[in-house]
Amino acid sequence: MLTLRFKLIIAIMTFSFSLCLGQDWERKINKYTIEELYGSAPAENGDIISVGNGKDSNNGDESSFLIVRTHANGDTLWVKKITGNSAYDVIRTLDGNFAFAGSYQNESVWGKFDQNGDILWTKKSGIQKRNGASFIREDKEGNLYLGGNIYSEANSSMDLHLIKTNINGDTIWTRTTGTKENEFAATMKKVSDGVVLAGYSIIAHYNAAGDLIFSKEHKLKDAYFSYIKGIELTKDGNYMAACSTFYLNKGIFLTLMKIDQNGDTLWTKTHQDQILSTYSMTTAYDSNFVVICSVNWGADQLNSMIKIDQNGDTLWTKIFYGSPRKISYADGYFIVSGSYSFGQPENITDMYLLKVKDDSDPQILNISTSTNENERFQIYPNPSNGLMYIDSDLKLEESLITITNMHGIEVYQEQISLEKGIIEVPGLSNGTYQLQVKQGDNNYNRLIIIQK
Repeated sequence: MLTLRFKLIIAIMTFSFSLCLGQDWERKINKYTIEELYGSAPAENGDIISVGNGKDSNNGDESSFLIVRTHANGDTLWVKKITGNSAYDVIRTLDGNFAFAGSYQNESVWGKFDQNGDILWTKKSGIQKRNGASFIREDKEGNLYLGGNIYSEANSSMDLHLIKTNINGDTIWTRTTGTKENEFAATMKKVSDGVVLAGYSIIAHYNAAGDLIFSKEHKLKDAYFSYIKGIELTKDGNYMAACSTFYLNKGIFLTLMKIDQNGDTLWTKTHQDQILSTYSMTTAYDSNFVVICSVNWGADQLNSMIKIDQNGDTLWTKIFYGSPRKISYADGYFIVSGSYSFGQPENITDMYLLKVKDDSDPQILNISTSTNENERFQIYPNPSNGLMYIDSDLKLEESLITITNMHGIEVYQEQISLEKGIIEVPGLSNGTYQLQVKQGDNNYNRLIIIQK
C-alpha cells in the first residue's frame, strides 16, 4: 500500500463555426487586428487560460502579451493585454496560479499571474545577447524550467538554452547546448529527473542539478532536413518524437522516431501522406499520442489531428481549421491553441481555440451521480509524474480516496478531508489508474496517467 501526502493550497467578439470532426467546440476570438495564441492550461471550473500575442496594426501598436480566459463552454470571459512582453507558453502551477514563458527585446522573460490574469511577478534573464523562452515546466518543489534559445557567437547560430529557477522565479542555473546549425527550441518534456529539451535536430536531457545526461543529434538518412516538433514518453520509459521530414523532389512528411533513455534512435517510421508541417504533440489517457500537422486538403490548406500508437502507426486522422501552435491534454479533452485567418481580410488574424473530446477516455463520460458535479471535479496535470492538483468547488469533507490499477488491484486508499490540494504518489509506476473519491452515496471517478 502506498502512502499519499496531502496538503491544502491555499468588448470581445467570439464566433462559433462548424468543424470536420466531432469537437466539443471551436472558437475564434477577435480583439485586435493581428493576434495569436501559443498555449493553454486548465483553470478552475473547467475554464481554459491561454496566452499569446496581439497588436492593433491600424494604430501602430507593438506586439503585446495577451491572457485569455475561456469558459468551459467556449465563451470568452475576458482578454487582458500586458504591454511590453511576448508569451509563448503557459502552465498551471501547483499553487493554483499560472506561469508563462516568453521574451521582450531579445531577452527571456517569465512570470506568474493569478486566476484573474493579474501579474504576480515577472523576471528577465539579464543576458545581453539574443535569447528567448518558448516553453515552461514545473517540478514537484515548484521550481520552473524554461526552454528556449540563445545566440552563439562561436557558431553564428542559435543554440538551445535552458534556465532553472526557484518557486519565486530566481535563476538557479542556466545551460546551453547546440550545433553549428540553428537549433530553435521546438519542444520540451518534464521527466522525473529533470527535463528533455529538443531543437530542430538535437535532443538534450538535463537532470535537476543541471547535469547533462545526453545531447544527441538526430538526422534521417536521405532527408534534406528533419525537424523535431514534439517529444513524449512511451510506455516502456523511452521517448517518441514527432518530426517534419523533407525529402528533395518528394515533399514533407510526418516521421515518428523512437529514442531510448541514452538518446539513441531505436527506429523511425515515416508516414506516406504528405504534409506541410508538424507543430506539436501530446499524450492521451491511453498513453498513445496525438500530433497536429498542416495538410493540403484539395485546394485549401487545413490541419490534421493524428492519433499515433506506441508503434508509430496511425489510429485515426481528423481535419480542422485554424493555424495551430500547440496541443495539450487535460481531463479527457485535447486543447489546440493558434490563430485563424481562413477567409479573413488581408492582415487580419484572430486568436483560435479548439476543444476536442478524446472519445476513448472514459473519464469524460457521466460516471458520477451528477453530470454537473462531475464537471466541477478536476485533476491536473494529467498525465503527471505522481504529483497532482485536485480542484473542486464541491463539499468533499471526509472523502474516501481509492486508487486502483487497470487490473482492478487497489494500490491506495485513505479517508481524507479534501477541497483543494495536492496528492503525491511517487511509488506508482508508469501507467493508467482509476482514482475514485467517494462521499456518502456519491462517487467521482477519474482516470489518471502516471508518466515519469
